[in-house]
Amino acid sequence: MERYLFILLRAFGNTQMSEKYLTDTLLQICKRERKEYTEREAAERGFDIFDERDLKIEELFSYSLNKGYLAVVSFGFGDRTFIKTEKGDTFLQQQLTDQFSPEYLLYEDELNSMMDNHHLPRLERIAIMKSYWNKLSVHEAGSVYVKQSVFSEDSLAYHQYILSLLGISKPAQDLVHINLVPKLLVPLEYSDATVTLQLKGIELQDQLVITQPYRNKRYFVAGLKIGRVKTASGFYPLISESKEDLPETLSLEYHWNIKGRMKDEITIIHRLNLKFELTSPLGLFFSSVQKTSQSMRMNKFDLITYYDLSSRYWQERNVKIKTNFLNHIEIDENAILSNFPVELSSGFLGDRYFRSWNEKLNTSDKVM
Repeated sequence: MERYLFILLRAFGNTQMSEKYLTDTLLQICKRERKEYTEREAAERGFDIFDERDLKIEELFSYSLNKGYLAVVSFGFGDRTFIKTEKGDTFLQQQLTDQFSPEYLLYEDELNSMMDNHHLPRLERIAIMKSYWNKLSVHEAGSVYVKQSVFSEDSLAYHQYILSLLGISKPAQDLVHINLVPKLLVPLEYSDATVTLQLKGIELQDQLVITQPYRNKRYFVAGLKIGRVKTASGFYPLISESKEDLPETLSLEYHWNIKGRMKDEITIIHRLNLKFELTSPLGLFFSSVQKTSQSMRMNKFDLITYYDLSSRYWQERNVKIKTNFLNHIEIDENAILSNFPVELSSGFLGDRYFRSWNEKLNTSDKVM
């Protein structure tokens, strides 16, 4: 059973995961890995799980719970939500690192040194463990992130471009930024709705606009209209040269209004209570899209407002949700934003305004 347990814990990428999502991920891993082995080899490695009706899945969940590798944190709509325990984490790490062998510890030190030498943030330890387990050399594992410096250059240049639109010429790396990107994800039937957003608790000097900048038209994203230029990169409550200006907390509200084609109207009030922490020696950028273009030792999230209130969307987030009838939703959320380098920001990936700007770089110099 332990060979299956290892695969299950590898599939467990989040702090909390629903049973259905975890099962689907487990099946995807098994399907992918079976292509690399003979039928007998796949079975020996635990990849012989073919569909959700396989009795081994139920046995695996029971075993994991009984042995304390997983714990149930909630039940809902016939679907349990699990959390990986400290014992589960320890088991996974020991498997990935050959019981923290001297070879692994040397590998970790060399990969950290490579990141330091390129002035890049050190990787999350679990990312190093998985690289070691996948038998990537230090050079192969590190080069993936070093090569991303091309994207980092474009990311930094785009932020500098937005700052220039706001009349700021100081280097982006030297400034303390708070960047909040309101995003709303609606069901498919509302992808052609009229959506507006009002901010409470904060005032903007520039005009806020709502667009659908991604290929997935279920997303509505706030940005700025500065002159004739539109962005989908949110807004900046703070841009400063001094860390002293960084507030400890910030509270604000997103008031989303959705008008469907059948004239139905929905209001979602999303209250955010944000805390800011300087946890890394690298970077002064804070964002509600706390995701980076390379692995970093920090929590990853995107503070999206979801119309769908099911737990799979809100897992891992500190929220309280209440509904008054079907057309009025209120969400209270607490979140901690940590600093990271502005050039590693990936919040605008897939954004058509960034793509348009980036395409122009291929035919002309960057204009700041």
